[in-house]
Amino acid sequence: MRPDDIHRLLRRRPFRPFRLHLTDGTAYDVPHPEQAVVARSTVGIGLLSANGPDSSEDTPVIVALLHITRLELITPAATASST
Repeated sequence: MRPDDIHRLLRRRPFRPFRLHLTDGTAYDVPHPEQAVVARSTVGIGLLSANGPDSSEDTPVIVALLHITRLELITPAATASST
């Protein structure tokens, strides 16, 4: 996966939530454009805890672009089930 592929989705207006599928079978949802930061070889994803967006349990995940196998556009209601 190239950084430009993810940048394009993050800049899309109106924004459409999407899911990143990884080589190990894990999937991460990006429900809002401010929840992902793209670097040259990685993407940082801000995961929200079940306790809400202001919880101190929010956990960032760094994913190597090399391990992203596909991107999937999702409906906003489907973003509640990040894996």
